[in-house]
Amino acid sequence: MKDLTGQIKRLEKDVFALGGFADLYKGQLRQAAGATIVVAVKVLRTMGSDSTYINKLNSNLNREAFLWSTLNHPNITPFYGVCHDMGRHQAPSLVCPYYEHGNINSYLGDRPDSPTLPLIAQVGAGLAYLHRLNPPIIHGDVKGSNILISESGEAKLCDFGLARILESPGFTTKNMGGTCRWMAYELLLPVDDEDGNVPPVTDATDVWAFAMTILTRGRPPFWNIRYDAAVILSVANGGLPSRKVYKDISDPIWDVLTRCWRQDPSHRPSMDAISLFFDVAVKQPDRLADPDLQSALSARKSPQPFDYRSSFVTVRPRGRSRGAPYPVWERPPALPPPSPYPCKWPKCQYGFSTLDDCQSHESKHF
Repeated sequence: MKDLTGQIKRLEKDVFALGGFADLYKGQLRQAAGATIVVAVKVLRTMGSDSTYINKLNSNLNREAFLWSTLNHPNITPFYGVCHDMGRHQAPSLVCPYYEHGNINSYLGDRPDSPTLPLIAQVGAGLAYLHRLNPPIIHGDVKGSNILISESGEAKLCDFGLARILESPGFTTKNMGGTCRWMAYELLLPVDDEDGNVPPVTDATDVWAFAMTILTRGRPPFWNIRYDAAVILSVANGGLPSRKVYKDISDPIWDVLTRCWRQDPSHRPSMDAISLFFDVAVKQPDRLADPDLQSALSARKSPQPFDYRSSFVTVRPRGRSRGAPYPVWERPPALPPPSPYPCKWPKCQYGFSTLDDCQSHESKHF
């Protein structure tokens, strides 16, 4: 993970986007030989100056940043590194590419006639990649604002793994900021406050949120329900988005979405199966009712939680210019997948460097 402290110049005084826990600034990253590129710098908002808290926050954020830096997939936003000179108390700021198109919500809002299925398939491919890793990585906050669109019009997931940090004291806000509309049934159930635990995110909660994201072309899920509290109460009592509100979604796709919203997490399809479904929807929409495809969607699997502590080892702090006393996190080496886009039909071992080639291959299985 690169330390970019001192290499980034803020290009504009004002932020270009606001998050529930961070301000996003446009910056200029100085590279080798004097070359520069425009980047997005996520500066976290913190309060207080307690050294113990600051060190813990730095440790947690650097762990998440290192996780991001290990990923390599066309539908995952690249991570450039961190800098410690743009936020308060030298808290790490996260640096990634700046995309003029912004997130998928604004992109589709400016292009009402743009097809959505190719973008949905790309997001599904990125999320399936995370779930296939060993150990699997759970995004934890899948929604339109966390899906960026590159200059070439390609969808890229960002901000995975950061949602749980927000539940720690020290951030200027602890409200959900609307995220509850994407949250799975089991995450909204009451918990015992005495042990301080929060419901675990799993690959099945990502599946639920992915299906909710498909509904959001400029409007959040349950847009016909005004208050977040009413949405939470509705979902906790078994409520789901109304079919009458989303008449533009085809019946085969709506059937898959309802499978993703099953109350029992083990009865939801895997992201590999969902990704396969949307690959077929792009290339052969007339085959969505095929028995083999439906069989893949019906396969049962146990939801897999991801404990970040089990997938990292702590090493002694290595030399850094600012010598912060918090641990450095390293991920044990794991074998990468053979290609970014493996065929998702059961038992098929083919893989491809582009999603289009993979989709064409998957369509030949019929």
